[in-house]
Amino acid sequence: MAKTTIAGFDCADIYREHAYLVRLSKGKAASAQVFEVFGRPPEPGEKEWAPETILRCELPRATWDAVSGEVAQSSTVA
Repeated sequence: MAKTTIAGFDCADIYREHAYLVRLSKGKAASAQVFEVFGRPPEPGEKEWAPETILRCELPRATWDAVSGEVAQSSTVA
C-alpha cells in the first residue's frame, strides 16, 4: 500500500483538488511564488496529465515567512 503524503495546507493531492501551491526559493533573491492549482482527476486513457496552474503572486521570501503561519492556520478553518 502506497503511503499518502500531505502536500501541506490540508491538501492531500494537488493534482486532484483545487488548491494553492507555494514555491519557495533560496539565495540572495529568495522569493515565494503562489500558484492557484485547478486540479481534477485524470480522464481514463490520458497518457500525460497535469493540472492547470496560474501564478497569482510573487513576493519576497521574508514577507512569506512573516505571513505563512497565519495562512496555514486560516486554510484549515475553511
